[in-house]
Amino acid sequence: SVSANLDNPKIISLVSGNSSYMGGAHPNSYLAYYNINKETGDTLSLSNIFSPGFEKKLNELVDAAFRKANNLKPGDNLQDKGGLFENKITFNYNLMVSKDGAVTFYYNPYEIASYAQGPIEVTLTKEEIAPLLSANSLLK
Repeated sequence: SVSANLDNPKIISLVSGNSSYMGGAHPNSYLAYYNINKETGDTLSLSNIFSPGFEKKLNELVDAAFRKANNLKPGDNLQDKGGLFENKITFNYNLMVSKDGAVTFYYNPYEIASYAQGPIEVTLTKEEIAPLLSANSLLK
């Protein structure tokens, strides 16, 4: 299935979903987000949104937001206390843009944690990402 998640004058955000059951312990589902520049028809990438060199700071913001949402302290192990496969969480390329300019990184089951954890969403507010936005970012 495909549906419009956001429609504003600059961006349309589409979400594509797939679900299947192949006889295992449980069905599996997958969501993919596509953010499209309405003026050009191009799919937005992180390099279209953020200034060069954004990666380190964006990873720090994602880590902090995940920890805050899960009541974890800065030094807590993300495997032991956060339920992740590794002791880290980083941005991915599957993100949705909200009407207010926030971005949510969406992690499908098994991407960074077990199926039991379910999908994981990490939202960064427009204020949090503002210093990272490129001069011509459509999120400004």
